[in-house]
Amino acid sequence: MALIILLMIFVPLAPHCTCFNVGNGWWIERVGASPTCYAWGFTTSLIALGALRAGQRQWLSLLVNAAIIGGATAFFVGHHYFHFPW
Repeated sequence: MALIILLMIFVPLAPHCTCFNVGNGWWIERVGASPTCYAWGFTTSLIALGALRAGQRQWLSLLVNAAIIGGATAFFVGHHYFHFPW
């Protein structure tokens, strides 16, 4: 089951975002779209799978992932609704 989940987390990494900014610019200039919008989701999935597979540090994984998700959500709201920082 963990292998299936691991394979599924790679799907959103296909370039799709065309919002030109510091994080996406390099990708958009070369590929036409960027996969970086889902990079944090990919990262949290790897952290969670690693903690669950090892059976250790699950609470630490939860706290780190909560911080990543909170930061990504704050950036999303700031960027799309308040046009900050660009």
